Order: sequence, then structure tokens, then C-alpha cells
Amino acid sequence: MLIQKESMNCTSTIKSYKPGCIKISDNEFHTPVIISPEAVKSLETIGEFKQLKAETLLSIINSDTEVLLIGSGEKHQFLPQTEINKLQQQGIGIEVMGTRQACHTFQVLALEQRQVMALLFP
Repeated sequence: MLIQKESMNCTSTIKSYKPGCIKISDNEFHTPVIISPEAVKSLETIGEFKQLKAETLLSIINSDTEVLLIGSGEKHQFLPQTEINKLQQQGIGIEVMGTRQACHTFQVLALEQRQVMALLFP
């Protein structure tokens, strides 16, 4: 049963998530990815979640991003508050959650045509 019609404006659609694999459109990703409603890019050199720094995040997101979601993997992890503060000072809302929840939240915000990006760790 189709509950929600997909928007034609969103070319990057998350189809499924299971630990270790994210299916976006017709591609499967086993490494971290950065996704916007218009594009998806594998980030094989991003490293582990615990190594994330605000400077790295600012270098990979679009300049018009309003909300950055970070899917930390199968389990929710915390980004240091100092790194969150640096992003918020740039006017970017940031939310960190498990990847399953981040995938869902990304789809909702993208369908609302928000300027959202998500960094997803499988």
C-alpha cells in the first residue's frame, strides 16, 4: 500500500537501510554517504563517526544547507557539543541520531522541500 507519494523534485530517494548497507535510488552503499535531495556521494575517506569535526562537515555540505542530519550507524552516538556549536554558529541546524532514524527524517524533510543534507554511516 502506498501511503506517501514521492516527490518528483527529490532525485535521491532512500529506499532502505540495514546495518552496513544503505540503498539510495538504485545503488547500495557500504561506506558513509552525504545525501541531498538532488545528489548522493560516497565518502570513503571520511573515517569513523567519532573522528568527525565541524570543519570536515562544513567542507562537504552545500552552502545553502539549513539542516544537517547525521546518522551515526546502527546505534545513536553523540557528537561533541563543541562541534555542534561550531555548526550552529554558521546557521546550520544539526541533529545526530541512529542511521535508520536519520534516513526517515531526511525523506520527510526532503519531501517538504527543505534545504536538508544527511551524512549517513551504514
